[in-house]
Amino acid sequence: MKTRFLNPKYIITIIYFLLAALYFAPVQIPHKLVFPLAFLSLCALRLSPWTMVLAMAFSALGDWMGTCHNFWGQMGFFALAHIAYIVFFSCSCKQSQTTNRAKWKCGIVSLYGLVIGTLVLRHVHGPLQIGVLVYILLIIAMCILAWMQQNRYFAIGAWLFVLSDTILAWNKFVSPIESASLLIMIPYYLGQWLLFVQSLKLCLKTSRR
Repeated sequence: MKTRFLNPKYIITIIYFLLAALYFAPVQIPHKLVFPLAFLSLCALRLSPWTMVLAMAFSALGDWMGTCHNFWGQMGFFALAHIAYIVFFSCSCKQSQTTNRAKWKCGIVSLYGLVIGTLVLRHVHGPLQIGVLVYILLIIAMCILAWMQQNRYFAIGAWLFVLSDTILAWNKFVSPIESASLLIMIPYYLGQWLLFVQSLKLCLKTSRR
């Protein structure tokens, strides 16, 4: 039992969620939003492939831009994070070999992106509309590839990320949502944790072979 809880996965999980809880705590700490993903970035340097390191680091930078109220910077860094995830899922993990399943999964995610994207983009104007469109395409591609993996938790993590960004976009561009911060950050932190921990689990299995 002691050995189990000394496993890096458990130690990282405990520290990560303590840092995430700090965001919701009524204490004034500058940029506390950034702490959880910055921590995962440091952990990834030692325990994960470079693609996951980049995904975590770009996410932390995206969070930093969010605390600075720089939406272009926030969207840009998270777009880079999704590119890193796309490369990770394309190169580091085994994809499902079932063609029919792959088609309907791709169809569901694409339909979701089309519907939500259309509703949101109607309220976005100017150059930002192009930026948001590119971002939607990247996160949809990330979610599709995550769902193709033989690990359901990658799919859950990706969908939680999509849910978080859907609420963020709806709250920002379409209509204010009550308790938006909670509804955005809870699935975001959970999704990022799932994606990272599953990659960590995969790397630990590989290193034992």
